[in-house]
Order: sequence, then structure tokens, then C-alpha cells
Amino acid sequence: MKSSFADWALLVVPGVIWGASFLFIAEGLAAVAPNGVTFTRIAIGFLTLSLFPSARRPVARADWAGTAALGVLWFAFPLSMFPFAEQHVSSALTGMLNGADAAVRRRGGQPAGASTAGARHAGGPRRRLRRRGGDGAAGTGRIRAARSASR
Repeated sequence: MKSSFADWALLVVPGVIWGASFLFIAEGLAAVAPNGVTFTRIAIGFLTLSLFPSARRPVARADWAGTAALGVLWFAFPLSMFPFAEQHVSSALTGMLNGADAAVRRRGGQPAGASTAGARHAGGPRRRLRRRGGDGAAGTGRIRAARSASR
């Protein structure tokens, strides 16, 4: 089977886009503190979304607490952790570990860390999604292993 230019482009372009965000985090850390990098990333996302009117739909008052919780747990917290992690490991390693996380955590077609609240907010099933214990510990263990191997 012969691969074409389009096949290679479909492989390389998403990889460059994915990896560039980790490179930009590393470059940003040279200028500002980790919280400054997080604030800048969120501000850029906010400004980008503000250009699209369809992204500005009203949220029902009853959903405000859940939306705020998802914003903290799914955006603010992870976006804060990447700059802190890149102070100790390289941006390339951070990107590879983050990319591998989805493959490691995948079980039965459902992300292992999905929660009932997240599934309900996203309009998914109202049953408890299967969760494999220790996902956070496994991610921490991969970072620790990478740090000890790089010494």
C-alpha cells in the first residue's frame, strides 16, 4: 500500500498543531510565571470564541453552577497544570505524555475519567460511566518515571 502526500499531511498537520501548543507553553514560561501562561491561554480562547456569534448562547440559570464546575475541572485546572509540569520536564515529553494518556485510559469506547455530571452536561446518558481507579495516580506516575529517567 502506497501512502500519498495527503496521508502524510493528515498525520503531520495535527501533530504539528498539537505539539505547537506545548512549545508555546515552554516559550511563554520564559517570559511569565505558569499562572500567566494559563491566563494568556484562556484569554486567547475567550477572544477567539468571541469572534463566533454561535458560541454566545445563553446558559440557563439552573446550569450556571455545573458550567462553572466544568470550566474549572476541565479547563482551568488542566491548563494550569501544563505550565507547572513543563518547569520540570521538556515540552516534547509533556506533549507525548498528554497524547498517550487518551490511549492508556481508553476502555470500552468510553473515556475512563468521564463522570456522571460531565455526561449529563454534555447531553449524554444519565448512568454512571465506568471509571477505572487510579487514573490520576497513573498520570502522576508517568511524569515521575519520565523525570527520573531524564536525570
